[in-house]
Amino acid sequence: MPVNSNTAIRCSCRCLALAALTAALISCDQSTTGETRSPNVQTFTDATFQKEVLENNEPVLVDFWATWCGPCRVVAPTIDALADEYQGRIKVGKVDVDHNPTLSQQFHITAIPLVVLIVKGKVVKAFVGVQDDATYRHAVEAALH
Repeated sequence: MPVNSNTAIRCSCRCLALAALTAALISCDQSTTGETRSPNVQTFTDATFQKEVLENNEPVLVDFWATWCGPCRVVAPTIDALADEYQGRIKVGKVDVDHNPTLSQQFHITAIPLVVLIVKGKVVKAFVGVQDDATYRHAVEAALH
């Protein structure tokens, strides 16, 4: 799905056809749409990102995703679980790349899911594709210590 006329973002599998097939095969209830179920996951936008993420004093875990991205749907429950587990210690949020083209361009996003850990306004870790819980958790723990 194009973000704008000049930029196309691919799923981390590097194949839009596979992403479309995956999306078609996964049921579209809330748990598989990539949308959050946790009240601890915020939505960041082009308009709110500077204040909510870059100017934040605590570490921020940001999931760049899109509704059509199958692997993004796989990552969503992990992001929710981390938001619940680290509530009050880190901020967790999502950016829909299709609705926030400025951020997509600013972060040079060419593949999703992309999960970044930002500390004091700087990206300290970036993960493209589906990662296991421990990978994200290790990065968060390192940022907290």
